[in-house]
Amino acid sequence: PPRCLMFVIADNQALTSKGFEQMLSGLEVRHAANRRELAALLSAHPTAGVILDYGLFDFEGLPGLMVTIRRFASAHWLMVAAEFNHDLLQLLSSEARVSFLTKDSGADQLHSAIEALKRGERTICQAVAEQLTGHTPQAPDRLTPAETEV
Repeated sequence: PPRCLMFVIADNQALTSKGFEQMLSGLEVRHAANRRELAALLSAHPTAGVILDYGLFDFEGLPGLMVTIRRFASAHWLMVAAEFNHDLLQLLSSEARVSFLTKDSGADQLHSAIEALKRGERTICQAVAEQLTGHTPQAPDRLTPAETEV
């Protein structure tokens, strides 16, 4: 059985929120539209798995996020963002209950991250792992030679 028995989707984009809800079908899922709702749900379900789009949520910067993560010490967090800034990664990379997934991650990484969250395990997508280690792969040119010339 999954270690996290209830999941909170804290993502205010309807499309991604519904997508996460589909991936968690058959499990108890709640939605939080703001910090107050998130805190209430985590108070009632302290071991929940949280899928959080930090960039679109009403935290008062990184300190507010850290207070919430530390306040709910039994919850597991999957941070989702288009990209993660250096300060956020430095603060959260040592938190064993915090996982990272970029929005451009492939389907395999997305499924792996959700399965790890269900088990209460940590996962870090490839892009964030490379950012944390300082390795950034050379992106392939997506433009044709004629486009590059222009």
